[in-house]
Order: sequence, then structure tokens, then C-alpha cells
Amino acid sequence: MKIALLIHELQVQGGGERQCVALARALQSAGHDVTLYTSVYKPACYAQICSELKIRVTGRGWLPRMERSAYLRRFLDMRRMLAAIDEAHDIWNPHHWPSHWAAVWLKGKLGGQVVWMCNDVPDFKQKYSGARVNHSLVEQFKSLLYKWMWKYDARQIRGIDRTVVLSDWTKAELSEVYETPISVVRSGMDSGLRIPGDSEKIRHRFGFASTDFVVLWFGIFMPHRRLEDGIVATARLRERGVSVRLLLAGATSASPEYAAQLRSVAAELKVQDLVVFAGPVSETEVNDYYAAADVFLFPNVNQTWGLVVIEAMAAGKPVVVSTGSGVHEVLEDHKTALKVPPYDPDAIAERLELLYRNPRLRAALADSGKNYSRKRFSWERYAQEMMDAFEQAQTSSMNKLGTAPEAPQALAPVARSRGDAR
Repeated sequence: MKIALLIHELQVQGGGERQCVALARALQSAGHDVTLYTSVYKPACYAQICSELKIRVTGRGWLPRMERSAYLRRFLDMRRMLAAIDEAHDIWNPHHWPSHWAAVWLKGKLGGQVVWMCNDVPDFKQKYSGARVNHSLVEQFKSLLYKWMWKYDARQIRGIDRTVVLSDWTKAELSEVYETPISVVRSGMDSGLRIPGDSEKIRHRFGFASTDFVVLWFGIFMPHRRLEDGIVATARLRERGVSVRLLLAGATSASPEYAAQLRSVAAELKVQDLVVFAGPVSETEVNDYYAAADVFLFPNVNQTWGLVVIEAMAAGKPVVVSTGSGVHEVLEDHKTALKVPPYDPDAIAERLELLYRNPRLRAALADSGKNYSRKRFSWERYAQEMMDAFEQAQTSSMNKLGTAPEAPQALAPVARSRGDAR
């Protein structure tokens, strides 16, 4: 099958970007003809995976230096992508927003079906409703803009053959805003996380003592990550005599203001010496960071999934996970993870202290989580389930056109690793 994956940018090492390139590699390994299209690509973005892929950079649209208006910037980039692609594909598989716009336009230009990987639900309706209640002229203008974008987005989505989301929560959120056939497909995970990392390298780098209880968070800094809750929990643990260190690993470039705010919170609570901002993590050191941690913390809210949680479990780490994230749907409290309510630093501190003072529980959670994640999640399985969604889109399209769904073309099976339980 000839498949095009579309994503607006490949610049940062985020979960959505990882999911897109890993899917491309898995589909390609299964024998499909895969091309990944993006407006901007930086080789540092998952360089090892991307080096194996056919990536086509379509470039910026008009006014390439204009960055202030994110919505207009993306619209222009998608128009450029439409103009730059002249090769037909069986499936257009856009990831994130607004690559689904380009996919729908390309479907009209070149044919094929569109299966949208909706990582985050567009919030135009929410913004429109919020701005509408404010009577200032500026807010009223914003309200009209968001209303237009909401309706325009809905019009594009009507051209999508099937939408895929990562969690039941996301499916419910999307169903309230748009009408589109929706499938839930859980993300995958790298088998390379089974290889033990070098714990001492990271602990030595940041001056951690052998007795320090290291709590790791890993990702891109953005306000909905709720890292301030982890910092407050760190202060609570220090008051209770826990030798805790909070290791925040990842790029701050997406929201430097938020990173500065977090540093201020740590200073106000006088725990700046206990909170470490590690900066971006190279692919070669991901396993080392997981190995250095005693616990992985995920306080994120309004998070459609949480790929790093599954990765941490596969690396053999117990996890504390907010129920504000979609990934908690597949985890069982006190068996494969410890769950906490969103926006609750006291609950985080309580669960972390429980793990600190109970090594046997820590080991049991780590072992059960590792077994569960390694059996349930893989990029091969994710790719196979995405192929099922592609086939459903093709079948649905044929039925709408009244075409006899005679022998559908056999889809090449995605190779599965030995011992991968299904």
C-alpha cells in the first residue's frame, strides 16, 4: 500500500513526533511504500529513526518569517504542502493539527482516503465560547475568529474518512465537537527500552547521592504538564525527611516562560537545590535517564495519552500517573501504576512517599508494569491496528460510492516480534 504520513513540523523530540516517525518506520518495515511529508525538518529530531525514512520537506508557505500568528502560519504552510505534493497515495495519514487540512485537500486533488491521527482535539469551540462572554472589542473579535475557524475545521473534517485517537477520553472530547467516524488505537513503544541504561552516569552528572530518591519526569515543557505540582510535592517530601531529587528532563524551548515560572516556584519553596532542569535528552541517553530514576512521575492533565509512561514502565520503573492523562485508562491502580487525581500535589507527595518507604511495593509495581507494557505495546502492533483503520476507511469509501467491495487488496501484515503477546 502507498501511504503518506503528514505532520506540520519535525523539530522537537515530542511524543507525537516520535509516534509519527515510529509508525512510518514500522509500516515501511512491513513492506509498504511510505513517504513522510513535513513543512520543516531538523535532523536532530529523532535522527536515528528518521535516517531510515523517506522524508520530503515541503517548506514554509507565504511569509515564511511570520511566526506570531500560529493559525495563519499553519494554514499557509498547509497550502504550500498541497502545492508541493503531486504524487498520489492510497492513504493520507495526517498527524496533529492542521495537517488533516492538507490531507483533505490532497484527497480532492489526487484521490485516496484520509485517516487522521488526532493527537489533540482542536479547541476552537472552547475558545469561541470563552471569548464570547467577554464584552471587550478585542475578545469579541477573537470570538468571531474562533467561530469561523471552528466551522472551517468542521468542514474539512467532513472530508476525513476515519479519525483515530489514542484514548477513550479523547474520543469523547472529539465527539462533542465534530462528527467523524472514530477509532481508538493505543500508541506503541520501542523495544530498545528493554536494554538497561547506565544509572551511575546520570546520577554522577547531577551530583545525586546513592541514597537520594530520584523522581524523573521526561518530555517537552508546556503548562498542561503541571510540573509545579511535582515541585510542590518535592517540598512536602523534604518536610517529611525524604531525601528526594526531582529530575525534569526535556526541552524548554516550546514554553520558556513556563520553565521560568517553574524555577520561580522552586525558589519560593526553597527547593531549587532539589529540582534539576536537565535540558534536552539525546536518543542515546534515554535509557540512562530511566535507569537513574527510582520512580517516574507523570502529573500531566488534559493529556490525550502519555507515551513516556509506557516507556518508563518498559524500562522497569514504577510510575505515578495523573488521571488527567489518557494513558491512565490502560493502567490498574496499585498493580501496574499508582494513580493520583489531577492538580493534587499532596496526593503526589503521598504516593511518592509510599514508594520511598516501601521498597517491596516499588519493586512489585516495577515488575508488573514492565511485564504488562512489554507484552501489550509495540510499534508493530500500533502499525497493524493503524492498517486496520486504513482498510476500514477504504471499505467505507467503496460502500459510499456503491462500489462492490469485491476482494479487497491484501494488506501486507506487519511483522511481529517473537514472543509479543496479543
